[in-house]
Amino acid sequence: MLRIFYDSMEDKHAELENSYLTGDWTNYTIKIHALKSSAKLIGAMDLGEQAQKLETAGKEGNTDYIRDNHAKAMKDFLRLGEEIGAVFEEEAAKEPEKPVADEYLMEGIYEGLKEAAESMDCDMVEEIMKEIDGYAIPEAKSERFGRIRQLADSLDYDGLLSELNKE
Repeated sequence: MLRIFYDSMEDKHAELENSYLTGDWTNYTIKIHALKSSAKLIGAMDLGEQAQKLETAGKEGNTDYIRDNHAKAMKDFLRLGEEIGAVFEEEAAKEPEKPVADEYLMEGIYEGLKEAAESMDCDMVEEIMKEIDGYAIPEAKSERFGRIRQLADSLDYDGLLSELNKE
């Protein structure tokens, strides 16, 4: 759960900032609700409480409260991301070096994920992701694979198929 939270932080932050800057309080309230739930799920209770108060303000139309407290919540959100990122970096430094996945393996992984997504087979998705965990992803493919991993982890079959059918 922590990895999913961390991997989605950049997008969540951008969505919240966009809604805040455009004054789209309906979407802001929806996005801050999601942040509240996610934060509490990973044990970030202070951030969860801040998000709860911002959500309540959004529901009540109290934009003054949002304007007064949004920046601090976002600062705390980003600081949490830095702290979580440091933990993942420490873990990565402890891991033994993995062999780099070659083009043939990557194509096989993508084909397997397509098949699993088409049949909505979560067990197959999980097995394929476990298999690729034994390899380092080539730098040229890491950004795309990061998106694929996030979609696979959240079992977003439509999104996974869409991403896999690109290129």
